[in-house]
Amino acid sequence: MQLNSIESMLGWLGLAAIGAIEAPINVDYRGALLAHALNLTQARTMLVLAQYFDRLLAIEDDLHYLEQVIILDGESSAASRFRAICGKEFLQDVTPLSSLAIPAPWDIMAILFTSGTTGPSKAVRLPWAQIHAMATGTYPMADLNDKDVIYNPGPTYHVGAKVFPYMAALVGGSHVMRPFISAS
Repeated sequence: MQLNSIESMLGWLGLAAIGAIEAPINVDYRGALLAHALNLTQARTMLVLAQYFDRLLAIEDDLHYLEQVIILDGESSAASRFRAICGKEFLQDVTPLSSLAIPAPWDIMAILFTSGTTGPSKAVRLPWAQIHAMATGTYPMADLNDKDVIYNPGPTYHVGAKVFPYMAALVGGSHVMRPFISAS
């Protein structure tokens, strides 16, 4: 549960680099809807902004898989049944990878949730080939180049948070992220 930022994008790519899969959660989820989504992912570790940590505490007995929470911008906490550590502690002894494997087209790049219009949101596994097809088959890629800037004022849990930086990378352009649309 993060806002659209360089940290959230780097987290997604970092997870992909180690063969893990990101499942961004809607920051508006609370209660049973949040528990449902987290249990669907079967994630044992969650990265969360401090402002959303209380929501996890409220449903901790309903979370069947979660064991560890990394509070990205906060302090470690002993107030829950799962291990809750701060982002700085989590990254303390990390060393850079010496080489990165390129994911196969069928490897899952993320799990995104449907809007939930007919019931609780469903988890959709999206392979890298699908994100490539969405970027190249939906947008006029031939009209874009390295001078273009792709603006992404959307949430991390929306497919745009994956498609727009992917498009920018494909054409060597720039990608600007904002956590939400604002007239100011």
